[in-house]
Parts: sequence; C-alpha cells; structure tokens
Amino acid sequence: RDGCISGKCCTEPVPCTEAALSGFSNRWTLSRMMLGRGITPRCSGKGARVRNSMSPRPALCSTADADTNSDIVDVAIVGGGLAGLALACGLCSRDLPVRVRIYEAAPQLRTATSTLIDLGGNAFSALEALHPDIVPALKEAGALRTRAVFHRYSKQPNASEPEQEVIPVQGRPGGASYGLRWSEVQRVLADLVPPEVVQCGYRVTGFTEVEGGVLLHFKDKPDVLARLAVAADGVRSALRATMLPQDPGPRYLGHMNWNALLYNPDNSVVDAHQPGEMQVHINGFMGDSGQWDRSVYVLDAGGGYTFWQLRIPSPQPAFTQATEGTSDFSAEPKLAQLVGGGLGIPGSKARVEQLLTAAGFELPLRIVQATPESAIFERGLLDRVPLDELGAGLASAGGRVLLLGDAAHAMHPGPGQGARTAFEDAHQLMEALLHHWPPCSAAHSQQPRPHTGSLGSDLAPHKHSGDDEGNTVPVDNKRTELSEATSPLACTVAEEQDALLNVANQYQAARLARICRLQRYAAENCGLASIYEPLKATSGNLSPEDRQARRSEFITWLSQYPSNPTGDPTSRFWPPPPPGQESLPGGPSSQL
Repeated sequence: RDGCISGKCCTEPVPCTEAALSGFSNRWTLSRMMLGRGITPRCSGKGARVRNSMSPRPALCSTADADTNSDIVDVAIVGGGLAGLALACGLCSRDLPVRVRIYEAAPQLRTATSTLIDLGGNAFSALEALHPDIVPALKEAGALRTRAVFHRYSKQPNASEPEQEVIPVQGRPGGASYGLRWSEVQRVLADLVPPEVVQCGYRVTGFTEVEGGVLLHFKDKPDVLARLAVAADGVRSALRATMLPQDPGPRYLGHMNWNALLYNPDNSVVDAHQPGEMQVHINGFMGDSGQWDRSVYVLDAGGGYTFWQLRIPSPQPAFTQATEGTSDFSAEPKLAQLVGGGLGIPGSKARVEQLLTAAGFELPLRIVQATPESAIFERGLLDRVPLDELGAGLASAGGRVLLLGDAAHAMHPGPGQGARTAFEDAHQLMEALLHHWPPCSAAHSQQPRPHTGSLGSDLAPHKHSGDDEGNTVPVDNKRTELSEATSPLACTVAEEQDALLNVANQYQAARLARICRLQRYAAENCGLASIYEPLKATSGNLSPEDRQARRSEFITWLSQYPSNPTGDPTSRFWPPPPPGQESLPGGPSSQL
C-alpha cells in the first residue's frame, strides 16, 4: 500500500512527509534503505512514494497556494495530462538542478476516463529514455495486441453475414503494441512524480514574457514567475491562444465519436473479444474517399476491461441533446459551436444503440447494451492547424514558453499517434534541458535572498495575457507581487536567455517538421472533404496497394525513433524534406 517508508503498512494511502523522513540524513541514505528492503525508489526529492499497483490512489496534488508567491519556478508545466506528467517524470529522475511544478486546472488529477490509447514502438523508446520504470509498469497494466479481426458489413439492411478477415499483428512493422486505459497510463506516470510537484486548481488564462522570465496568469490564483513555461494544456490551450493570436483555434474534423470502458473480466459480462484482440466493424468498404459510413472498434484494454468506440462522419458537430423522456434521434441535433458532449450524457446510449441497429452491427450492439450510460463518453473530434502552416514554431517570441503534446499538435486519432508523439515531445524537451539548462536555476541556490519590491515593477512586459476564457487581451503594465523571490543568479539574464534559446532551438529542430507531417497524415482520416481532399491530392492518386504501402512505410518510419526525426531516407513515401525545407519560419530567432 502507499505510505511512508517507516517499517509500517499504512491502511490509508499517505504520502511521505519530511517528519517521516527525518531519521534519514539525506536522500541517498533513504535510497539505500529502500533498496535494502527490496523497494525501488520512485523519484528523487521529498515526498517520494512507493506504491503497490493494486492499492488505492492517493491525492496526487496540492490545491494550496503553496510557494507561488515566494519563489521562482525553473520549469512550470501547465497541464497535468500525460504529456506534462511524462516530462516531469523525466526531469525528476535526473540529477538536474531544476525546480519543477505542474499546474493543473482540475481540482485533482483525473482518475475516471473512458479512453484507451495504444502504445508501443516510438512511445516506448521515448518513455524508456524518460524513466526506466515507466514501460515495465505499462506493459504489466496493458493488453499486448495479438491480432485484428475485421468485420465488413454491407451498407444494405438485412444483408448477409459480414465478411471477416483475421490479421495477426505481432511481428508487423512498428513492433509490439499494447492497449492501455488512459487512466492507467496517467497513474503510472503520476506515481513517479513527487506529490508536491503537482499543484491543482490552477486554470491558466495567459502569460506575459518579461526580462528574465515569464509570468503565468491563472484564474483566481496568484501569478507564477518561471524561467521556462511548458504549455501542456491540451487541444484548447490558453497558452497557445496567447502565443499565437493568428491561430484560428481547435478545428472540427467531421467525425462524432462515442467510446466507453466496460469492466468485463474473462468476458463475464458479454462475449466481446479474445485476450489481446482488436475487432473492427466497418459499414461498407472504404471507397476512393477513404471514408467509412460507420466504424466500431472493440479491444481488450487490459485489467479485465473491454473498450469500444463508435465513429460516424458528421459535417457539423452533432452532440446529443435529448429531451427528457425522449429517445428519438431520427433527426441529428445541430450545434454550431465546438462545445458539448462529455461523460454520461443522457440519451447518448440510446443514440449509439440506434446507430448500431441501423448498421446491423450485432456484436457491438450487445456490448453497448451491457455498458452503463454513465461510462459512455461523447465528443466531436478536433485537431489544431499545423504550426508551420501558421508560420509559427514551438516557442514563443521571447523563447520562454514552449508547446508540448496536444497544445502543439492535436491530431485526428486515426493513426494512433497522439499520445505517442506527446511522449516523444517530453523526451526531446528533457534532452534539450539536459544539454542547455542554465546554471542559474533556483535549485542551485543554497541561501534564499529576499527580493525587495515587486518583480513586475522591474521587468518590461513582452507579450499578452488572457482573460478567463483564454482569449488574448493587451497587458496593461502587468505587475505581480513576488516579494520573496529566491536564488541569486549565477549567470546574467542575457546568458540565461541564450541558454534557453538553445533549449528551444534544439527542441524545435527535433520536433517541428515531424509533428507537422504527422498532423497532415492524420487529417487525411478526417470526415471533411474540404480538409482531406487537398491533403490526399498532394500524395497523388494512389492505388489501394500503394495506400497500404504508404501506411506501412509510415509505421516503419515512426518505429525508428529517435533516429530519422524528419523522415526515413529509405522510404518511397516518407523521405526527409529537402535541406532547408524542414519547417517554415516562425520559431525562436537567433537574435532573441
């Protein structure tokens, strides 16, 4: 069970405290004691925890205003999702003098989700480099994919039995893959981050770059001054909106999606799948447009869970808006804005059942009927316009804010690369910090030095802040009271800026061209012809055989990570871009 390393078994999960560790002279003594008892130290620093994977999860974050008014944070990670937690895991596990904080908008880290992600290949390479304990824990929690079974139905009602094709997946390009519940991946990552690192209840609204740092603005919370901020705040990123006022925002991709996780150990609730199996139910064969009318995925999600997902094309977002007592969804509801859906929407189960019945999908229908409506998650699929198409990069104008994960490259889930590329981001940013982190970080300071006056009065605003909705608004001489800032600088502001510029440039060189190519390929799977037709035109009029070869080479290229970041030199379809065309201008400048 969770608890302090004190020779006792705690009946309730309790994170370690300084008092509990007072008998140890330092963290190295603690590590030796833990190893002597056969326990692996999970992360350096106070608050390190040891956790049995079957025990209840403790509160993993603080909601207090803690140290935000008194100290400079070296790396402020905005967003406690998978990308932000993965980066924190990497930084916590290194002997890097860096003071890390995660600022999460929610009151606590999410533990309930109906989402599954598929990991392997490039994701595991990145995660192994971040922390050696991550991948073994994920493999233990997930389901090794063994085979895929395709069921192709006719679009005509009352047609004959669907055509079935069984495809072994082991030994195919990309290596072994595992189906994992999103919440399990989050648990594994969160358990490797000291609890004091994660601050919950911090909804970011914008930032202001100032000389020597960046001020992060939060709703109903004090500003936070950081040397470097990492925007890991998702597809609706408020920091990206501040950084790129020309960005049109999240883009609807023409697909509505419903998914759920059903606890179904050994198919005891409903006969759904074999161990490690993925079933794909398709309504009609894929035509020249590459679009299916309806598709359902049923997968082994590990831990006794079955995952299912229904996806349909829809030109406009069509969220369920059932009138109380009504289950008639013959007319699609209409909603102009990209707001709606969520977990357990009343009427969502009846709507999914109707869609499956109309398609003749009998097996998925039985699984949905066994699923509580409270477990069904509804959403419209969104992405973000690739940064190079906006003439932008991954860094802000002052180089103090970097985009990570969905904030940088939210994409259509078709190729299954959203979480995988987020972990690549975390790995590459950690490597850049290891190479270039300034020697003047707060963690180097042994004796805090009081700061007289307001830092805001000494520093000139460089950017814009945001309102409560994340919209950019001009900064009007933004000032913040940080009366006890720590750490006498061991280098000048200019030297620190140069070091951070090197961090941004190395990170961008490793990521920008790759993520933009991935986003465009993923968008070919979307449901809007206005998006996918121009993209497919650039690849030429490919035969079905060439389309399959292109996808196979795509998987092979990604599996080479961290080698060949921009393309596979041996690939017909995915060679590296010509020299000088890796990305468009817009990132950090050598003249910053």
